Amino acid sequence: MALALLVGASAGPTSTVFAQPKPGVTVVGEIPFLLIDQSGSGEVWILLRNQTDKEAKYQLTLGNFVRKTGSRVLSARPSFFKGTETTGAAFLEGPLAAGANQRVKLQLSNYQEAEGAEAPLLLDSLRYTVRAVRYDVPFTVSVQSASADKPRIALSRDKGGVVLLRNDDSMAYPVVWRLVLGDERLVQKGVATLPARSAAVVGIDAPREWYRKRFESFFKTEQRPGFLSVQLGRDTAATAADGSLKTFPVDLDLSYWSAGMMGVVGSGIVLIILLVGGATSLLVGLWIPNKRMRIRLAGRLDEVENTMRAISSDTDSMLRVSVRVERMRILAMLRGLNAWSPDSTDRMNQLEKQIETLAKRVKVADELDEGTRTLAVLRTRTSGVPPTILKQVARSLEDVTRLLGQSAPTDADLQAAETAIRAASERLGDTIPDDTEFATVLADRVKALRQDYATTKLAGRPTFQRLQPKLGDLLDVLGDQALEDPLNVTAKKYFWIDISTQKLFILQHYILRLDGAAADPGRQKLIALREDPLLTYLRLQSADALALADRVQKQIEENVFSEDIVKAIEANQFRVKRDPITVSANSPMLLAVELSDSALRGRTAQYDIDCVWKFAEGVGDEHGWQIVHYFRNQDEAKYQVQFQTQDGKALHKQTDKTPIEVSETLSLRPLPKDQRRERFKVEILQLSVALSIAVLALLAGARDQLMKLDIVPGLVAVFLLGFGADAVKNLFAKR
Repeated sequence: MALALLVGASAGPTSTVFAQPKPGVTVVGEIPFLLIDQSGSGEVWILLRNQTDKEAKYQLTLGNFVRKTGSRVLSARPSFFKGTETTGAAFLEGPLAAGANQRVKLQLSNYQEAEGAEAPLLLDSLRYTVRAVRYDVPFTVSVQSASADKPRIALSRDKGGVVLLRNDDSMAYPVVWRLVLGDERLVQKGVATLPARSAAVVGIDAPREWYRKRFESFFKTEQRPGFLSVQLGRDTAATAADGSLKTFPVDLDLSYWSAGMMGVVGSGIVLIILLVGGATSLLVGLWIPNKRMRIRLAGRLDEVENTMRAISSDTDSMLRVSVRVERMRILAMLRGLNAWSPDSTDRMNQLEKQIETLAKRVKVADELDEGTRTLAVLRTRTSGVPPTILKQVARSLEDVTRLLGQSAPTDADLQAAETAIRAASERLGDTIPDDTEFATVLADRVKALRQDYATTKLAGRPTFQRLQPKLGDLLDVLGDQALEDPLNVTAKKYFWIDISTQKLFILQHYILRLDGAAADPGRQKLIALREDPLLTYLRLQSADALALADRVQKQIEENVFSEDIVKAIEANQFRVKRDPITVSANSPMLLAVELSDSALRGRTAQYDIDCVWKFAEGVGDEHGWQIVHYFRNQDEAKYQVQFQTQDGKALHKQTDKTPIEVSETLSLRPLPKDQRRERFKVEILQLSVALSIAVLALLAGARDQLMKLDIVPGLVAVFLLGFGADAVKNLFAKR
């Protein structure tokens, strides 16, 4: 037998009370319809309650069923069952404890009427009505949902969910509901009572295995198709053939997590993915370009350094140190840039300009060094470029050195230096062009010297007569009167005439100064001591020998000789000057030896003594009375200066005959506190705040994107949203 029991409101009362209830046993609630199945049988449950505070006896009977139309008495047979008892009786009586309840099943058989009927139910003096109806009821039941086309049921793993069932009939229905997952045929079922012409909220607690997508549920509910069936009856084991049945296709929204968890964790994950997308955008659009640019600029600096290393010590130390210090300054700034900083691009663009300026400067310095070395080679030759031209080129290269040695030479300075070097190189070529002006100068020299040496100004002097046998072919240039005419001074004769006339002028000055010092035997003796080396230099045919002879002549003119310089050094009458007094690492410092006697300073005789500067191991020596140097660190902050004669012999102290040298260890000024780490922190914080603000503005749109797509494509779309957002790109866009 299959029955269904509905408890709830109906269009009218389902029980009628004919007598005022007295204290005792009563029926609780309304008596549901007694539904008759196809076999003419049916049953209904009735709940009795003792309303008193003491035991009460009761008697329960059922009268005859009478059809609603025609008042015909039916022959249906009733039976009462107490609780779970299996033996029934035509009536029921017995005691009921105070306040106790008693469930009673009323079973009816042999009901042959097609229409409904009613029978009185007598409980002691109380009268109720039992209505019997055939099983084929209207059963106008539906699912109410906000979705118009297909009902949607939201279920949570922790709280379950509800469905609203609507009953539009005038009778209450007991129903069995079944919720089926359409793709897996998983079933969850239960019973409910639908009140007449009303709706009932049915709670559904789906098993946890229904909630499969743990991670995806952080972002959106899992949507799965299903069916909700509603069947008349109370027996969950009944089949579709046992009573009226309606089935509704539904969409299930399965939430593994609570709404709060989805809001917090889901939004957090979306925010993180947006941040990752934004950070990746910054990585691709900012960090990688900046990093590549920094590597490229560092490589360019390495190329500049390689060129620097090719510059020899023949080039002035001021220029060599200046470009090296500038390179290290740029390199330190480059290393201090944060690749994540939007400002780094502009800074590196500025550094690139500085590097290119430095590269041009080093290139010109390298050309200068090549010109200097070429000049040095030509000065040793006995033919070729005339000494006067070599001296002019040397002065031009000195001007270029001063120009390049500036702290910040302009492009115009570099252009002027390059032009000067190019012009100097052209003058140092193998082919000596005809130069009318220069030929005139040489012819005038020959004419003047012929007059001086042919007259008593020189020819009649005993000193000249004594020296003449030692002069070799030096006077040959005076034997050809035709050389007084510039037309006869050809380019092939420039070198010979130039060097010969300059030597004769030096010889002339020597003879005049020696004879002129006759009143001062001491001075005359010092001058005479210069005679042998002077004649040695005059017999040689190179520009270097001419320069040495000129140096002897200038010592005589200045009346300060190399012996005076040696005595001052041996007497420790000098000091080492530093400018500035203290420096930081990688900053240029001027080091100079200054003689105590101001009358000796800056004299030609100083160049007969070589100041040799030695530094830390691995650092090359420098030569000169004045140099420029820099110290890379405190360990290298020391120097030693020694003194040597032209033949390489060291000068010794007069007291203990030990080599004269000055050593000093410097204390470098501490470098300013490195602010790179603090600047890095501030820039990263600034970038993070800006990125977070830009990403937060995308959060709502990202959630919408995620709701429209499957989880993996959705997360990729969120990532791309963060990656391609204009707000993120604006963080590193060029201003």
